Amino acid sequence: MHGSARAAVCAVLWLSLPVLADVEQNATLERGRYLAETIALCAQCHSAPNNAIDGRPPIIANYAGIDCPVWGNNDNPRGKDSVDFVTSKLCEPNITPDPVTGIGGWSKADIIRAFRDGLRPDGAPLHPNMWLNLHALSDEDADAIAGYILTLPPVVHEQPGRGRVLSERIYKVSLATLSPSSAKTPDRSDEAVYGKYLTDIGRCRYCHTPNDA
Repeated sequence: MHGSARAAVCAVLWLSLPVLADVEQNATLERGRYLAETIALCAQCHSAPNNAIDGRPPIIANYAGIDCPVWGNNDNPRGKDSVDFVTSKLCEPNITPDPVTGIGGWSKADIIRAFRDGLRPDGAPLHPNMWLNLHALSDEDADAIAGYILTLPPVVHEQPGRGRVLSERIYKVSLATLSPSSAKTPDRSDEAVYGKYLTDIGRCRYCHTPNDA
């Protein structure tokens, strides 16, 4: 190949690098959207119900959190404050990037640590509804979900109370039952392994397994 031709090829490759980077970034964000919306079902907890039907509220998927009175408060005997829950008001928080009422001040690493390891940026343990399942996320899928969350439109939504925070004792007991997170997502060609990975994240067993199993 002549020098001029080689230079032309190199120039084309160099100019294509930003395009390839954009394609890869878009694919990562789409993976994050898919996991957040259809597998992890983040909006099911972090978005407000809209006119409950048959006890199953349709969701306004804005990820802006819910107000405590929707699901219960300290008037519910099963939800009173205890040594293991700093507060019994289960207020799933605003996880949009609003800097005041959401998580706009959190880094991507903070978000991953919260939904995979159950810790706020200040080190306070979070309720296990989320991280007992999302702890199974691979590094690359955790990064994809966090990246997608950071692209959500910021929503201003003040919420009463702190939400439910776990005690150190229960946090450590719960964490000890989990296997280490994986660095890599299972190969999709291995349908059984990849399928188990998705169903673990999606909490399928909680509804589709007998209580005494």
